[in-house]
Order: sequence, then structure tokens, then C-alpha cells
Amino acid sequence: MRRKIQGLIWLFILFVSSLYAQVGRFPTAPLNPAFVRYIENLKAGQVKLQTTEGKRLGYIPEPVDLSHLKGKSIIPETKFPKLSYPASYDLRTLNRLTPVKNQGTHGTCWAFATYGSLESWLKKDEGTEYDFSENNLVNLHGFDWGFDNGGNYFMSTAYLARWQGPVNEEDDSYPRPGESTGSETVRKHVQEVIYIPRSGSTDNDNIKYAVMNYGAVGTMMCWNDGSYNPTTKAYYYNGSGDPNHAVAIVGWDDNYPASNFNTAPTGNGAFIVRNSWGTGWGDGGYFYVSYYDTVFGYDNFMFNNAEPTWNYSDIYQYDPLGCVDFSNPDVLKAELSANGAPQMIVDAIYSDRVRFANIFTATANQNIVAVGFYMFNTSVNYQLWVRTGVNEGEPESGSVATTQSGTLSVPGYHTIALTSPVSVSEGQRFSVVIRFTSSESPNVAVEGPYGSYSSAATAEVGESFIGFEHTFFLLPSPYWLDTDTDDIEGYYSYENQDVNVCIKAYVEGTPEEPVLVVNPTSLDFGTEETSLTFNVSNGGQDWLNWQVDSITYNQGSGWITDISPTSGTVGEGVDTVTVTVGRTGIPDGVSTAVIHITSNGGNADVNVSIEKPNPILSVSPSSLDFGREETSLSFNINNTGTGRLNWNIGLPIYTSGGSGWIESISPTSGETSSSETDSVNVSVNRSGLPAGVSTAVIPITSDGGNKNVSVSIRVNSPPLKPTNISPSNGATGISLTPLLKTGAFSDPDGDTLSLAKWKIKKGGVVIWQSSNSATSISVPAGVLENSTTYTWQVSYTDNYGAESNWSDETSFTTRASTYTPPVKPVNISPANMATGVSTTPVLKASSFSDPDGDTMAD
Repeated sequence: MRRKIQGLIWLFILFVSSLYAQVGRFPTAPLNPAFVRYIENLKAGQVKLQTTEGKRLGYIPEPVDLSHLKGKSIIPETKFPKLSYPASYDLRTLNRLTPVKNQGTHGTCWAFATYGSLESWLKKDEGTEYDFSENNLVNLHGFDWGFDNGGNYFMSTAYLARWQGPVNEEDDSYPRPGESTGSETVRKHVQEVIYIPRSGSTDNDNIKYAVMNYGAVGTMMCWNDGSYNPTTKAYYYNGSGDPNHAVAIVGWDDNYPASNFNTAPTGNGAFIVRNSWGTGWGDGGYFYVSYYDTVFGYDNFMFNNAEPTWNYSDIYQYDPLGCVDFSNPDVLKAELSANGAPQMIVDAIYSDRVRFANIFTATANQNIVAVGFYMFNTSVNYQLWVRTGVNEGEPESGSVATTQSGTLSVPGYHTIALTSPVSVSEGQRFSVVIRFTSSESPNVAVEGPYGSYSSAATAEVGESFIGFEHTFFLLPSPYWLDTDTDDIEGYYSYENQDVNVCIKAYVEGTPEEPVLVVNPTSLDFGTEETSLTFNVSNGGQDWLNWQVDSITYNQGSGWITDISPTSGTVGEGVDTVTVTVGRTGIPDGVSTAVIHITSNGGNADVNVSIEKPNPILSVSPSSLDFGREETSLSFNINNTGTGRLNWNIGLPIYTSGGSGWIESISPTSGETSSSETDSVNVSVNRSGLPAGVSTAVIPITSDGGNKNVSVSIRVNSPPLKPTNISPSNGATGISLTPLLKTGAFSDPDGDTLSLAKWKIKKGGVVIWQSSNSATSISVPAGVLENSTTYTWQVSYTDNYGAESNWSDETSFTTRASTYTPPVKPVNISPANMATGVSTTPVLKASSFSDPDGDTMAD
């Protein structure tokens, strides 16, 4: 029986060995098809990283195939069982984004999208605005591609996870190809990067969760010029192209109209997206992308962690280029089947579990306090061991220094802090061993050389190992394979693969002491403020743990109604503390208190003062005269005291004349500080008002006194009825061209005469009418007849258009038709019997005189 078992063991070894003899490489998963197509197009000279308008693109598909994660949820359902999201959400309105940047003429969009995400997360987490150097990232990413050849989020992750960056923009400004030195100061240690999968147009919860909880999300898209509508700033691509541009998702609008796109997608809805083409493009650098775009948003990365650089003092790693591909049990099983291994051997290998390990040699006496690795499954259970005193090439030798386990549900790069630090001595070998179990074949991230991408990857024998677990109980399980070179009895061999597994070990940091910094150290609420803030920050290193210890009141008590938060932990960021006060019951004058803050970095006090308000109502002007024409006037309400004045306007009180003529008052209430003015508009309506002046009072009440505004309005009175003077009533022998004359113009309002209207009637019928602006008028010849009785009247109109009543009708009779001849003329010159008279003398007679008062015709 024992011989049969041993035979099966060696049969297994034989097939595994023959597999590697034939394949000659360490088994890794198939490459991302989009990456394969890109490499083929690159070799064929068919890669274009520029739009027809000259805008640069630059996203290159990563070699890692993540298609197995599509449709998987990253939302922690156990903690948030019923998440719901608003119909629209926009980080721009929440001040959680740094300014839009411009990649210019270089294929560096991926670097700008990376920092668009990281800077957004830091602005939320720390309340600090950073500007990191894309130039440094693009120059020093370590991969084969140059400054202008594009990149992807895996390259960003590798650069950040190995602590090459981020560095500040001011230390390495963009764009300066090839000019980064590598000596620029690293400002943060990125310890986590998460991958956010998406399967289709309605699978948006993962992205929404990440945007709301973390910040901007880096994503990729296929840019096609014809898919962009520059009028609506909307983009919708419905093709099958591969990603070529990186951008960042900053929000969404579920109701964004499908009609805004050049071609209407199936339904409404769009992501709000930040580009890297400057603020002059799109909507200040932003645009909308349809949920139904066939490429956009299917692979997303969230750079949601950046810790102080004193968190760890050193890092052990063999994978400076990070995850380039996967290995997993199913990959090995597929290779075995493809090379003719019996099914019983293939079936003996577990698909749902795998181990991987690195052996490191300590460079000093140190404490290992954390472990970093990639995980590209969902709901993976992990167990890790740190072993010391291990033998060369034997990751599970030596002794276990610590072990711990947990579950990871979010794909990406993770750092696990050890609950028990592990001490290592200089020159001592130690190993980090990790075991994944999952309902799907667990993936182990590996770094390795791929031409035209990661050719700089190197490995040495004895660094990295993968252990495949199986059911052959007499064969060591897991069966450990060195990822660079391995040889089993000459049957199973591969050499110089330059493959390492992606495990990092972090050394305990040696930060300086934390120092409590509070700014400002005094809050003056004055008479109006109800909420003010102060900041708690760390002026040293290490973590600052602070808390509000107590409040001491010097005058009054209990008027500080809330302090939030009352404790916190600060590294390099800032905790903003909000203090809220109430004024009910506080004594007159100024009251003070002290907020006492204690911490492991010292203590500090915040002095708080508040003043009881004394508002005083002032109204200007105190009267409004609408006269005969105005329909809208205003008065101002001011607070000449302190604090806030709360005022209200009551209903108008009508004191004389008509009522109801104040049509509107707006506003009728308000709150006014000593530095503000509230303007109140009053509108009136004269319809139905009696002639003359009407008055009213507008009452104003407040907590700073009461006032009245007097209001007056005038409706125009017409002039008095004219009095006819000449011809008088019943007059006879009146000329046919008489002068009609009335008494003086008189108006109750003191207005002036604007128009006089005259009319003459015969038998009750008007035969003549005229107008002027005088109190008399001559009747022209041809209007009147002899021996006829007429009546005449006049009315006055004042300069405001009001017309008087007509004067009383006054009758007169014209003279008879028999005429008395004129008086006989008397000759004056030349006199009778005059001599020496000129041959052209002027003959002169006495003045014309007629008994009837007629005028001379000839």
C-alpha cells in the first residue's frame, strides 16, 4: 500500500516536473486582451494618443485581466445593509476637489487622474489641499514607457506603494520630461489602493459608494471625437474600442437627459467627470458621460489612503513594479491538463486556496509591524504568519513569531497592521507567509518582466514562493515552488523567471513626539455668532490623541451648548472642532469661558467670549409721501445697537381719507445685524380713493423697540367751477365777435391752469367749441348770427389733468340786423381853401365812428 502511495506521489511530481520542462516558465494567468491588442497595435505603428483637436490622451491597458471581478460588489453589506443614493451628487459643490489641471501636449492623463483621486480623498480625510507632482510620477514610474507614451493605474499603484512618491508639485513641477531626480521629498505613504468593478449601465452602486465615502474615482474611457457634444458638455460612446484616456468620476446625475448626447443612449443618467485638459475645456474642465457608454467606468481605481511618512521607517519588498500578472491554482491545473496530466492529479489540487511567501533578510535590528499585499478577488479570507529564523528556500521553516487572520472584501492593494510586532535581528532571515481561501480560485499578484512594459523586473532564487495545497497527504502540502527557478529531481524545472510575489513588510516607524497645536486659541461670538470653529493639528510626529477635557465658565453657565467632535486622532491632517452657543439666560454684558483640551502631545486652552445683544430699531425715513403720482416707495430698517434685531410689520392703520390703499408691504419681517440694512418696499393703489389727502401708519415692532412709519397719499382735486363774467347772463345787442371772459382760475390744490375748454350752444346744440390756456377767448367772425340768442360755457383743467365742472350756462342775444350808418366823417387835411398843397398830398379825415359799434370795412 505504501508503495502505491509513493508511486502516486512520484507520478504527481513527474507530471508537474514535465509540465515545467515543457512550458519553461512559471504559470501565470492569461494577459488582459486589451493589453495584448495594444502591444500588437504598438508594433504595427497604429497607436494614437491624440484627439483630432490636438488634445492628448494616454491611458494604456494594464496587462492584468480583471474581467472576473465585473458585477462584484465592494459595498460592506453587513455594515450598510440598505444603502440608498441621492439622484444626484457632485463633489464640486462639497469643496472636496482640488483645482483642475492641464496635461498639455503629453500622454499623461493617467497620472492626473491618479492624483485627482488621491488629492480628493486627502481633502476629505485631512481637510488639507495637496498638489502632487505628476511630473515625478511619470518620470519615475519605472516601467518601459517614456514620458509621452502613456500609463495606467497599476503603474501609479506600484510607484506609490514602493514609496517613490507622492512628492509636491512645487518640488518637481510639470512638465519636465526626464528631469526628476528621485531625491525629491516624499510627502505621504500610500498604504491602500482599491479596485472598483462595474458590469454595465445599471451597475453603479460601487462607484457611488466610493465617491460618497472616499472621493474622486479614477477611471478609463475610449475617447472618440464624434461622441462628444461640446454644447451640452456630454459624451456617449457606443463602440467596442479599448480604453485610451484616464479621467476621474466626481459625481452623478441619474436624471441627466439622454437627449443631451449626440446620439441618445437607451436611458437617462450620467456620471460627472473631471478631465485633465484645463479649465477652458468642457464645463470648467468637467463633462458628463452617459451611464450607457460601452467602455467608460468598467475598471476603476480609488487612491483612498495616504499616511504620514513616519508611519513606518523602512520597507522590505521584491516587487517595485507591483502587480503585473496573477497566478492561482486554476492556472496551474489548466497547465497540467494542457500537458496531459491525469485528471486525478489535476483534481487533487485545491482550487479555493493558495499560499504565497517572501523570505527577507533583516538589514538591522527592527520590528516588523505591518504587511502589504494585493488581493484581486472578493470575500477572501486570509491568514498570515511572520516567521523568524527561517532556512534559505524554506518559507515555513523557523518559528512562528505572529499570526493573524481576517477577511478582505475589496480588491486592490492592502496593508495589514500586525497586532503583535515581530522583532528581527540584523542578518536574520524572516518570512511573511499568506494564505488565501475563497469560493473562487484566489489570485496571487506577481511581478515579472513583460517586454515593452515591465522588462526591468528582476528576481533571485530564494526570494518568493507559491505553495499549492493538495490532497496527497504524504506529499508536503502546500507544495512550495520558487517563483524564479525550481528543479525537482531533474523532472521539473524552470530558470531565471525573474518573477516575485507581491508582498511587502513594513518596519516600525520612529516618529518624534506629537505636539498639540490649537488654532485659533480664542473664539469671540460677539452678539450674533452662534457657531465658530477651531482646528486641532499635530506639530510633531506620531499620532496625536486629543480630547476636550472640561469647560470653565467665568460668567453665566451652560451657554456653550455643543462641541463636536470632542476627541480625535491626528497625524498630518487637521481636526476641525465646531463650538455652538446659545444666548438664552446669559447675563448682560460679556461672558467668558475656557475650553480645556488635553492630549498625549500637551494641553491647550481655547478662550471663548459671548456678549448679550442689545439691538435698537431705527427706521429711515419715518414718513412716506406718495403725493399724487408715486405708486412705490421704500424705507430702511437699521439696527443701531448690538446683536441681531428681529422685526415685524403689522397691518396698516388708516387714519384719514380712504382705506385699503396700501396694496403691499415687502418684506414684513426680518433679522438685521448692526452692519446690515433691510429695505422695505411699500406699494399703493389710488383706485376708489376720495379726492384729497389720505393718511395711514405702518407699525413696526421689534426686540429693539417699536416705530411707526407715517404714510400719505393724495388724489388730485379738480379746479373750481369757472364763473362766467362777460357776456353776462341775458345780455343783448352783443357783437357777432364777442370776447368771452370768466373769473380768475382757482384750484383747491394750488395747481395751475393747463387747459380751458369753451363752447357756444344754439337751441341746446353746440355750434362752436375751442380751447386755450386763458380765462378769455374771442369768438371769430362767422360763428354768430344777428338777432340770435346763444348760451356759452367753459371748463378748466389743471396741470395734473383734473377737469372742473362746466360753468353755468350764460345766455346772450346778438344785435339786430338793421344798421345805423357811421357818423359823417370830418375832413381834416388839407383844410378848406388851403393853398400850396403838394401834388401828392395825404388826405386825412376824422376817426371812424359808428353808433352800432361796427368796424370800418371801406
